[in-house]
Amino acid sequence: MTQPLTRHLTEDELDLLLDDEAQVVTLALRAHVDACIECQQALRRAGEIVSLLDALPHPAPSGALSDRIMQEVHVFEHVSVT
Repeated sequence: MTQPLTRHLTEDELDLLLDDEAQVVTLALRAHVDACIECQQALRRAGEIVSLLDALPHPAPSGALSDRIMQEVHVFEHVSVT
């Protein structure tokens, strides 16, 4: 039997519960959320934030971005003398 948690979930634990693909979510985390109103609310609020962020547009970078970045990159060649 899973031991119940005696504390509220951390932000990392809430993130794990929000991540549908997380394989490391334990029964203790799920059981705690089922029993704890405060953590249920925190999980709901976190889910709302994720939904809002997912709804934001994802603009593509301008075509000149890589050129501007490469102008700032200094490439050094190492020459070995033997």
